Parts: sequence; C-alpha cells; structure tokens
Amino acid sequence: MQDALQTYHTGKVSIIIPVYNRELLLPETLDSILTQTYSNWECILVDDGSMDGSLSVCYSYAQQDSRFKVFSRPASVKKGANGCRNYGFHHASGEFVQWFDSDDLMEPDLLNSAIKFMNIDVDIVITKAKRFRDLNDIGHETAFNNDSLTRYSIYKILNGDDLFLTSQVLIKYAFIFNADHLFDENLKRNQETEYFTRLLLKNPVVRKNEKSNILIREHSYSITSVYKNANEFERLKMNFPAYSAIYFNCKREGALTIELKSILDDYFYRCLRKMPSKSIEYIQLYFWGILNSWFPSPIMASKIFLSRLVNYA
Repeated sequence: MQDALQTYHTGKVSIIIPVYNRELLLPETLDSILTQTYSNWECILVDDGSMDGSLSVCYSYAQQDSRFKVFSRPASVKKGANGCRNYGFHHASGEFVQWFDSDDLMEPDLLNSAIKFMNIDVDIVITKAKRFRDLNDIGHETAFNNDSLTRYSIYKILNGDDLFLTSQVLIKYAFIFNADHLFDENLKRNQETEYFTRLLLKNPVVRKNEKSNILIREHSYSITSVYKNANEFERLKMNFPAYSAIYFNCKREGALTIELKSILDDYFYRCLRKMPSKSIEYIQLYFWGILNSWFPSPIMASKIFLSRLVNYA
C-alpha cells in the first residue's frame, strides 16, 4: 500500500461510492457528479452484489466517461457499505478522497468549493448539507456548527451539536493512509460516527465549508429510515457496538472528557434498562459497564441485569 501513497495524482479527487440496489436513484447521483465545475476527479463505484440493474447503470456511465471506475466487491471483502468503501479506497489514485453515498446529490460547485480549503495544513473539509425527499421539497441544513473539530469535541458529535454524514467529508488521501484507519466493517449502524471520531483522535486540522453544496436524500429504503422505524429497544441495541467502540477508542487515546463520558454513561445506563436482554450485546454491556463504571451503582446495575436476564425483558 505504500506505493499507492507515492503515486496519487496531485489535485485529483477520488469519489468513492458503495452501491447496492440503487438502480432508480443512482443515475441522479452520477449525473450530479458529471455537473461538477471541478473536473479533476475519478468516481470509484463498488457494487455490493446488487440484485437489480445497479451494476448495469454503473457500467453505462463508465462507457460514457472514463472517470467512472466500476468494481464488484470480491468475496474476500466483507459485505456491506463499509467493506465497499475500504475496497474502493485501495483503488483510489486521487490526492483527496470524497466519501459519498449512492442516493445523495452534489451541487455543481461542491468539489471546487471544498478544495479551496485544502491548503497544506488542512486534513479534512466538512461541507454543510441539506436534507430532501424530492427536489421540490428541500429541507433544513444538517447541524454542523463548529469551525474546527478536535479530539476534545467528540461529545458535540454524539449530542447532535455537530452532526455530519459520510457524503459531507473530503479528506486528504495521505491523512487516511498515515492514520491507517478505514471504516470498521463489523459495524452496521453509526459506522460513520465511529470512523470520524476515530480520525479526530489522530489530531487532524478540520475546516468547515459553509456552502450547502450537498443534498442528503431521505427515503423509506434508507438505513436511517429503517432505524427511525425501529422501536427504542432495538435502536439501543443497534447503536451499542459503535458507541462502545467510541468509548474504548477515546479512553485508549486519552480523549475521554467529562462531557463525553457523561453522554456515553447515560446511553449505557439506558441500554442496561431497556436494550433487549436476550443478546450477546447485553452481556457485554453489563460486564464492560461494571469494569468501566458506566452505571451509577454497581449493586443496582447487577439487580437490573439479573432481573431482566431472568425475565428476558
């Protein structure tokens, strides 16, 4: 992989998109990339075994424009968007990486406006975005307010003060490479939060692009919609692997601030009382919580744990 770092093309942006069953929405996304005023880009499309015509759509765009590069996730790479993103990164040749989702849209000036912040000192640029269901119904901006995130402001991401999503982030290839960090392929929920908080622990210089040049699509088939439709108990379980990883990452790197620990402790205690108890995650939660003082009272935590375990609450 060291050779890949030495051969990236200066000024080039590698847009990396995982694709799975997006035949109807994907053309609109790829058309928005073609409209970019910044032309020095490549778009790496990694299909995750789509069962519709998504792969055909990818190849049709590659035939029209050689900047589109199409790959199918090999069996050796774990299924899921995280594995596809990581696989795409290993095929990237740009100085910068623009993570992007297959159902979101770029405004024509996205890459051009973000690149302007990428001087020698800056590692990450986060562009503001708006949510939408259709282009006639564009909603509010995502809540990213901080001009410069650091390892000590991770709590602002978890409490929603500085919310940003995968498609909003442009990163220097060299920073990702040198940090030796990609997406955790075992996570299915909040993988972006875990990934970007892990990157913040490497002390990047982060800048905010105030222009809302990204449209984040909301629809009934998105992962976010599936999460919103789940009950509170299932949501707690879905978030636990990422939140526990964030806790241990920050503790190991000396970035577990009072504010961050307070947010996580509150979440873990709610998990103890409400997360489905018939699961391996619940067992992990209890023992990790006792060892790391996640709960207000170890005795009370043990009573709650045993009671719920016996009754399969």
